[in-house]
Amino acid sequence: MFAPNVSLTILGIIDPKVYAIPYIILIIIVSIVALALFARFPSLRNYRRRRSIIFYTVLFLALMSLIFQAYDVGSRAFVGYRVESDVRFYPETTNQLNLTCSSDGDRSCSFYMVIRSVNASFPAQTQPNYVQVNSTLIKVHFTLSESWFSKSKATESLLFNIDKNVTGFSFAILPDSWSKGCLFVSGQAFVSYIWNGTENCYMLGESQLWVT
Repeated sequence: MFAPNVSLTILGIIDPKVYAIPYIILIIIVSIVALALFARFPSLRNYRRRRSIIFYTVLFLALMSLIFQAYDVGSRAFVGYRVESDVRFYPETTNQLNLTCSSDGDRSCSFYMVIRSVNASFPAQTQPNYVQVNSTLIKVHFTLSESWFSKSKATESLLFNIDKNVTGFSFAILPDSWSKGCLFVSGQAFVSYIWNGTENCYMLGESQLWVT
């Protein structure tokens, strides 16, 4: 057969906002302490005094630091990927595989997708976001921006050649490495194409999708 060795472990996803709770609690505590100091020491209300200015500065920096930390640990990019190509591929010609990644979330992310082929090979390409390990294994870099109102999407077109005299070919697609806050929630981890003698081309055979 022409199925690659695919291993994919899906982990349960915890709501990222949970990680921000300790910082939110600290923000509330700092605010309460500041109000208590204002009540206990009326002189702090005189914003022109040097001691008051120092107090305001320290309070502002502490709150801004906690707010930034809460945002940083609580924001995520929820990424999905799938093949968006023609349903027909032809032998003895260079074909094109389109891989699309999309993201929902409140932070940008960057990552590499690993694509392993069976009975097909990738010609050498000189692209800055394309790493060719060998003729059947490549790594493609994606960068997706924050998606506040709509999905952030990017598509990479990858050229490949089908091996001669094969009844089918396939691709295994998995994330390889990614930036902080990037969570993969769905993907098309495997897709295969089978020879169709009636149409004289390779057509979609099997597709393995996963969703967390």
